[in-house]
Amino acid sequence: MRIPTTCHKWSLLMCIFFMKDAQADATAWPENVVAHQTSHLAEGNTFGAVKEAYGQNAVASKLSLAEDSGVQAVDASDFLQNGSASATPVLSGSAREGPTSHRLSVLQNAKPEDVQLSPYPHLIVKNALPREIYNQLAAAYPGDKELYQISRGTGKQMKENWRYDIRGVQAMANRKKLSPLWIEFVKYHVSPAFYKEVIRIFGEAVKQHRPDIEIDNNKSLADLNVALRYTEDLATDLVMDCQVGMNSPSKSMSTVRGPHHDAPEEVWAGLLYFRQPKDKSKGGDLQVLGCKGECKEVPEHEKRKRKMSTKQGHEHFDYRDLNVINTAKYEANTLAWFVNTPYAVHAVTPRQPTKFSRHLINFIAEKVERDAQGKIVIKEGNKNKAQAG
Repeated sequence: MRIPTTCHKWSLLMCIFFMKDAQADATAWPENVVAHQTSHLAEGNTFGAVKEAYGQNAVASKLSLAEDSGVQAVDASDFLQNGSASATPVLSGSAREGPTSHRLSVLQNAKPEDVQLSPYPHLIVKNALPREIYNQLAAAYPGDKELYQISRGTGKQMKENWRYDIRGVQAMANRKKLSPLWIEFVKYHVSPAFYKEVIRIFGEAVKQHRPDIEIDNNKSLADLNVALRYTEDLATDLVMDCQVGMNSPSKSMSTVRGPHHDAPEEVWAGLLYFRQPKDKSKGGDLQVLGCKGECKEVPEHEKRKRKMSTKQGHEHFDYRDLNVINTAKYEANTLAWFVNTPYAVHAVTPRQPTKFSRHLINFIAEKVERDAQGKIVIKEGNKNKAQAG
């Protein structure tokens, strides 16, 4: 079987899987469903190129966020009971035990049967959190200036309609600047307990649409070890993050991202909206998009001809080649979640000019990169975030 050149961003396993399944069921899987995926740099500084490997005994015991936020180094034991991933962990461990729900969980009102499988597994839930919990979190949401300073540090000017996120490790390093409820919220949503909830809802979809997760780790989903992103060690299979974020205010109509799909190491992603009550602007909705035919990215040299954005990574597909399948409105307490696949195309609708930021929480899980010897691979730009213990 000939492997398309567009397949190189995903693992060979995934490419063969999608091609084989497409041949078996042309209706469910378009013939060329293995679309060209974003590069490690497509999502900006979050997905740097993979380059630096650490030794067999490397442990992510220290985190240095200076290059991103000016935050001082943080000890990984801050995130783990007894400072060990092998102990009973708060933010690391296995998901073998049965599912539970938490008062802060964004999935407490979701059920497996709510997952829509076309064009890729996704879920939209209104009133995801209990009203009282949501209101408490909304009242304590970081202000724009504070969120920007924690996520990026000082000395740089905030751009218009730009995405800024407080990563989980940054939240832990800035406990005194964030409310205790937000710290508890972040900690829960990067924990093995929450991982179990995700698998309860999306487990079958992940097995069907991302078989590489179990095969690459030689474990069932229930047995994978998870950890907070940037605290992983050689025992970690997946890393999770919960980011308190915003799209900054804008004086002109614009969109933060056009039609695109996420980097191949991402397993799933979710957004929970915290729209401000006085924000009356239109737009900022998340669109679930399906390809009319072949899911094929538009080459860079053709974008200008098609009057598409030429800003790097902004959009990979032409709207004229897509159908809008579902929409998660930018409304308070609305959750959108999807399993990342080569054809998980989505976009954010243009926002009207507004003085209000677009408040959102970003949830992600990613595969841990390892080399042929099983050594953990640290992404370029993050090499100072992990040191040999």
